[in-house]
Amino acid sequence: MNRKLNVCIIQSPMNPDTVESLQYLKEQVKRVMGGYVKPELIIGVEHGLGRQVHRIPSEITDFLGGIKVEIFSKMHLKVVWKLLRMRNLYGCI
Repeated sequence: MNRKLNVCIIQSPMNPDTVESLQYLKEQVKRVMGGYVKPELIIGVEHGLGRQVHRIPSEITDFLGGIKVEIFSKMHLKVVWKLLRMRNLYGCI
């Protein structure tokens, strides 16, 4: 099997504010996932979510999971829309 893993590394600014760091991360993930080649794995750097220690699970993991749900639900809608257009145009599916 000749398959490669697409990985994205997001370098966050060293910001002590967790809320600003999360917003920055969300914007960068949306930008990366809007490209042609979409990564299967996105890696952040140490202290990318501020300098506080966060438990797992917590509000932070809920927020990160929300980013995934928001992005992938929009991607899914685009695929469904394309399939419906193909059905109308070509009478297939």
